[in-house]
Amino acid sequence: MAIDITCPECFQTYRVKDDLEGRRVRCQECGAGIDVEVEEVIEELAPLPTKKVRPRKKAAQSKSPKRAAAPMSQSTKILLGSGATALLVMAVIGGLVFMAWKSDDFGGNEDLYNLAAVTIPEFPDPELKMVGEDAFQIAKVQLKNNWGGPGTAMQLWLYLPVGEHADKSLPCVLVAPAGTNLLRGSNLGEGSAPEHIPYVKAGFAVVAYSLDGNIDDPENADGSDIGDAYDEFVLARAGLVNARNALEFALTKVPAIDPRRIFTAGHSSAGTLALLFAEHEPRLCGCAAYAPGSDFTELQVELDKNPLLRLVFPHVKRFLTRSCPQTHVADFQCPLFLFHAEGDQVVRISESRQFVSLLEAQGKNVTFETIPEGDHYFPMLDQGIPQAIEWMENFE
Repeated sequence: MAIDITCPECFQTYRVKDDLEGRRVRCQECGAGIDVEVEEVIEELAPLPTKKVRPRKKAAQSKSPKRAAAPMSQSTKILLGSGATALLVMAVIGGLVFMAWKSDDFGGNEDLYNLAAVTIPEFPDPELKMVGEDAFQIAKVQLKNNWGGPGTAMQLWLYLPVGEHADKSLPCVLVAPAGTNLLRGSNLGEGSAPEHIPYVKAGFAVVAYSLDGNIDDPENADGSDIGDAYDEFVLARAGLVNARNALEFALTKVPAIDPRRIFTAGHSSAGTLALLFAEHEPRLCGCAAYAPGSDFTELQVELDKNPLLRLVFPHVKRFLTRSCPQTHVADFQCPLFLFHAEGDQVVRISESRQFVSLLEAQGKNVTFETIPEGDHYFPMLDQGIPQAIEWMENFE
């Protein structure tokens, strides 16, 4: 058995013998130390531990005597993290309510995805760094507006193939991080890189981007962090502001990118955003989604089971309706490549089948690829992305 590892500095990937587990090896490209550990499968509801978008105030501690919280299902605990019991106690005792809309205009505007109403931030020039002689170039950009509004403190990672590139010569893929519960965002981390590198090795530029509403440790987050993260994610239009900013960064700061060949892609919850972005952005050439969530019915049912969740996520049913890809299926803007494994236990393949049927009924251009076995994560890396790259290469 072999173990796949990724360098935390240059993102070069290696496959090493399993007898090295628990030891530290040296990256052959940049010399950084790599801990050899068996990677956990990245699932939709298991966010990566990364830095917060902005400092958040801690939730006030209740001085009232403790009482038993309302019963919670496992899905509710996943939505809130392991600190959910304390959070719901606070809600029952103190009437804890988080403000969902920090902008009256956004809260009352029926067109929640009018991205033109959100200012595009200023982007610094990317400073590319070579990673390996035959690997790629990368630049990491951190916007530093201290969360002055949606999309103003996000991360952008630009990858380019090695060598000089003529203007408008490279196709580009925009990729968000997976691992959210669709009510918060996520930062980029080293666990994101395996989804980026196959594209750049195939000759694509890649712009990876973070999503507003990150929580460092969602399993132990307090009420204030959960509420603030939800607010930020809502104001970022379920990540559409971040996706739009990534597109604008690609068009304005990377001359080598061909504006006629820009794709949006993502796995799991990031696949959900890829679908949503393709429904709202006419400048995209195509969309590749791997095991995306496209039907929020079960999440809506879970919220109905426990009304106290409405205190943590105000206006959440309206938000989920507006951010669900099925809501906007008639507006799908570009060809779609959708990949799903039959054995996926995180997002059932029936969701993708239903979504494809809805698109085909609207006369949309859909390529739907499945494999008979496989779980939620590794089929995306081993089969989904290579098939999508081949699909993308057919676009002129």
